[in-house]
Amino acid sequence: MTREPLTTKIFHRGFFLLEGILVLAIISLVVVVTVGELLYSQRVSARAAQSTRASDLAVEGLEALKNIRDADFFALADGTHGLKLVEGRWALALNAPETIASFFQRRITITSPTDYQKRAEIVVTWPGLNGSGEVKLVTEFSNWFATVEDWSKPKAAGEFNLTPDNSGSNNHKVRTIRAKNNYLYVGNDNSAGKEFLTFDLTEAPTINIKSALDLGGNPNGISILGQFAFIVSDANDQELQVVDLRQLTRPALVASFDLPGNDDLLSSDIDFDNNLLIVGRKFGWVYLFDVSTPSRPLLVGQLTLTGDSSINALRFFAGRVLLAASDGTIRLIDVNQANSPRELASLRLPGCLSALSLDLTASRFYAGCSGHKSNAELFVGLWDASSLLFLSQADVGGSQADVEHISFAATEKFVFLLTGDQSADFQVWNVANDLNPTRFSTFNLAGSPSQADYSPLVQKMFVGMVSDPEIQVVAPELVLR
Repeated sequence: MTREPLTTKIFHRGFFLLEGILVLAIISLVVVVTVGELLYSQRVSARAAQSTRASDLAVEGLEALKNIRDADFFALADGTHGLKLVEGRWALALNAPETIASFFQRRITITSPTDYQKRAEIVVTWPGLNGSGEVKLVTEFSNWFATVEDWSKPKAAGEFNLTPDNSGSNNHKVRTIRAKNNYLYVGNDNSAGKEFLTFDLTEAPTINIKSALDLGGNPNGISILGQFAFIVSDANDQELQVVDLRQLTRPALVASFDLPGNDDLLSSDIDFDNNLLIVGRKFGWVYLFDVSTPSRPLLVGQLTLTGDSSINALRFFAGRVLLAASDGTIRLIDVNQANSPRELASLRLPGCLSALSLDLTASRFYAGCSGHKSNAELFVGLWDASSLLFLSQADVGGSQADVEHISFAATEKFVFLLTGDQSADFQVWNVANDLNPTRFSTFNLAGSPSQADYSPLVQKMFVGMVSDPEIQVVAPELVLR
């Protein structure tokens, strides 16, 4: 039997040792990368949670100030304050910014622009290993006992023109617009430079552009949760896009979601209590996303409506979603079980060619339709947890008066409309009488409006246009009582 030479044994042993070292190195590298990814993910999640909590505290501060104003307008003393509870009611902790949970600081600064107005700035800040942060809300309060909004004579209150310098193009069409807290978010046509634009409303009556972001695809809807924007688009490979707004001057696309097929997403809304994003698509598809971690939307449920009708608008309220569909119907959807949404009721609006816009209260819905001169375009109805009931309709005027936008003014019995009536494209309707809505006032915008949103914080309607100036502002008169 031939023995293996000693040098060969040493070589084999050295080779095995080298193999072992390489295996250990690879395992160590995998462990380091995996741990790094986990730590990064934890930091991102922690920062998102802190940002969301800070936004909640800022909104809580805003609601507290509203309660104080309602009880005694003059209790909103000028200065920098915190908040406290006195016998179950909110009150200002004068000259004492508050610390919450030993981590967040909430600072409320109040000034008086006029004798019957208060300007409040609510700032929530926090430190941390994941980076410090700040959330700010700015609003103005009127003394309801001294002034009232008068929508009988709507007036122009500002405008903004998009140019190559501020948006990358000189040819624009605003497709969607969303006012949230102190900011305005605008979705611009894909062929017109930057698609996602942000504006600061804190310096009203002027509005200042803060940033412009190139996304790709045409944005059809914007929903805001905390410091993240969820954009529904016609982009075939990223129908849902998520933009991080924590650095408002440098927003960043942080996630996207590619749904099967190439059909466009058209509409969206958010269930803030459950961090649930509801989106509507062409041909009757409804999708539900868990956005508890905004940068990682998770598809949790979907539903196909009967009739394959496109979902032009939708609104969420208390576990239910109302949809405006292209077949002229309003649909009621139960989303309490997000993984198994179900259609509960369908109501065809008489003479409605296509339901284009929708808003609602706890018991009423207001729908805008496409139509022609002889058809009604404004519809009012009742809804509850399981049913829909038609109440009334009205012709908004004009030969092609499609109602592209409708919104309900919660403090008054008015709805605001954008219509195709070129001489009265902005309209205010009184719906105090459900069975007999009446046109209250009109305003002629310069050009053709596309979409709009009302900001209760600055008490103005922001209208997106298809030509210069691309953003126009409409406001009521502020009248002394």
